[in-house]
Order: sequence, then C-alpha cells, then structure tokens
Amino acid sequence: MLDREDGNVKTEIILVMTTLPLFSPDRLDFTDLTDLYRGDTGIPSIKLTTRRAVLSLLALMICGCTSSVAVGTAYNTAASRFTTTLTDYADFTSGQEKIIDRRVSAFHQWHRENQLRQYLVVMQQLSGMLSKSDAVKPGDVHHLTKTVQELIEQLSKCSPLNSSGAFLQTLSDRQVKQISTKIRDKHAQRVREYESETADERLKKRQKNLAKWSKRAGVTMSDEQQTLLEATLQKQISLSPQRQALWQAWSEQLINQLNNRHSDGFVMQADKHIDSLWRLTANAYPEEWQNNIVLWQEFLFRFIQLMTDEQIKRFTSTIDRLSVTIEKLSNKPGKTKAECFAAAPQ
Repeated sequence: MLDREDGNVKTEIILVMTTLPLFSPDRLDFTDLTDLYRGDTGIPSIKLTTRRAVLSLLALMICGCTSSVAVGTAYNTAASRFTTTLTDYADFTSGQEKIIDRRVSAFHQWHRENQLRQYLVVMQQLSGMLSKSDAVKPGDVHHLTKTVQELIEQLSKCSPLNSSGAFLQTLSDRQVKQISTKIRDKHAQRVREYESETADERLKKRQKNLAKWSKRAGVTMSDEQQTLLEATLQKQISLSPQRQALWQAWSEQLINQLNNRHSDGFVMQADKHIDSLWRLTANAYPEEWQNNIVLWQEFLFRFIQLMTDEQIKRFTSTIDRLSVTIEKLSNKPGKTKAECFAAAPQ
C-alpha cells in the first residue's frame, strides 16, 4: 500500500532542474527522472504519491518536450493509477476497494478544483522572473519557492491517506501480513539499490539526468551552468540514508499498530502516525533540510541570471502553451464530489 506505481506506466514526467530541488531539498537522490513518476525513488509512495500531483504537474507545465495531450492524459488517469498502487498491497475485499477508490477519486477532484489554478499562479510567477532575468532578486526566488512549498503542505493536509485509521481497523490478519511483507521487501530493495552505488556515482548520475531533462525542456546548459549544477550537488547535504532509516522506523511502528488494531485508541493513534509522515525528514533534520532549501534557492537565482535569451524564450513559450491545458483540466467536471481529507489533529 505504500510504494510505487505500476511499472507499466510509460508516461514520462519531465522534470525541470531549476525547480524540482525546491519542492523537497533531498529529492535529488533518484537514478532516472522517470523513476519519480513510478515511485522508484527510495521514498515511501504513501508520501511520494500524495505529493506527486504537485510535482508532476508543475514539472510538466514548465517543460518543453511533453505535449498538452500527454499532460492531460497523465493527470486524468492519476486517480486510477493511485488506486491500483494501494490495492496492490493486499487482497482487499470489493467493499474495501470501493472505499479506497472513492477516497482517491474525491481527493483527485479536490485537487482539480482547488490546486490546478494555483499552479497557474506559480507559472505566472516563473514567467515574470524570466522576463526580467537581469533584474531578478533573491526575494523573487524565495517567494516562488514559498508558494510551491505551501501547495505541497496543502496537498498533504488533504491526502486521502489521512484519517484512514478506521479503514485500517477493518483489515484482516492476512491482509496485515501481506502489507507488512511488501513494505519490508520494498524497503530492503531500496537499500540494496542505494548501496550498490558510491556517493560519487550517484552525484554524477543525478547531474547527467538533470542536464538531459533540462535539454529536453529547451534549456541546453552552458559550461558555466553545468559547473553551477555540479557545485550545488556537491554542497547539498544528502539525507537519503537518514530518510531510509526514518522510513524504516516509521513503517515498523505502523506495522506494530496494525497488529494491535483492535486495541483501544487505535484509530486516533494510526491517524496521528500517518500524519507524522508528511514532514518526517524535515522534522528530524530541520537544519539540514533548511540549508538545502536555501542552497537550491541560491542555485535557481544564479541559474536564471545565466540563462540566455533563447533559453528564456523556449521556456516561457512552453509555460504559455501548457497553462491553457492546465486551465482546461481545472474546469473539467468530475464524477465524484471533491473532498479534502483533513489530517488528524495534533
């Protein structure tokens, strides 16, 4: 229930290197950018999938090599793929699957009605910065990243996984065992994959991928921009090992709660535990987390200053084109009533 999307999903999520790091300062520890869309980043998909709508759509909006049709298709089918991700974790009953599907669909419609138009605001902010790249100030970059971070916080607060303790209490012993086994197996797999590469190999791979996808977005990096990216990656404090350890401890506590799901107070305890996941790394390592945010804000500020007129032209053209698609998506009526699933009170 807590991991990747179906590996058969072929839609490419094109990630622009000037904004992705700002969404989550330790999010650059993936090996291929399409892995972020599938959920293969070593980050628990219960967390990743909740943020994926913001990350994917914002990335798609500001990249030049994905068509409007691809953006619409990826977004309109997101709910069904997320539902499949969750239901693959155990042999759920038809009634349980209906509950999962309803919650995911309601959340997706909430996102369509409430957040897509806010994406247009982000796009306008970015276009504004690029139009005055020679006069952009650090405060402009800070305002943009703050807007994105607020969108992510809002998304987490409305996740369909919030307040799901009552549903988890309906699980059978067999279902709990299936979920527990899959969580542990996937975690072990992530650790093996991470440890199969050296720190230098991971850094070079990240740099290569970011440069590749930047080029597809219309921004072929100059030598100076490449040097800036490499220096930033080297300065970044990688929190991957810490995040993996935190995730393992968090998931084991969840499994322990599931094994005692018929005890008094389980629903409230489970709800609070799920809510604690959204800022697990940030709360555990606040100084490192904030330092990484500042680092990538400085990178974005400097990168914009280094952009050529041609790079800016290609980038802003994509923003203008895809903003039309996003607006159409936001106006599409849904079959399910929109709902925000409030997190458990702390």
